[in-house]
Amino acid sequence: MKGKPTLWTKNFTCITLSTFLSIIGGEVITLPLSLLVFEQTQSTMLSAIILIRWMISLRVRFLFVCAAAFFLFRTQASLV
Repeated sequence: MKGKPTLWTKNFTCITLSTFLSIIGGEVITLPLSLLVFEQTQSTMLSAIILIRWMISLRVRFLFVCAAAFFLFRTQASLV
């Protein structure tokens, strides 16, 4: 008889690490993109909007992926 299934399986760990790497990559590209917008338009407001929009979208994507992964692995664990 198997023990209680855990959430931190190999697949879940890979998804979580991939999400963190995606967030880090997104954060790294945000500043140069914002500076490029400022250089092209000379508008601090547009560069700030780009920066804020990027930050919000990354957080929303991270929460969505975590919730989807949790739901997927929870339903798979209940089927076992």
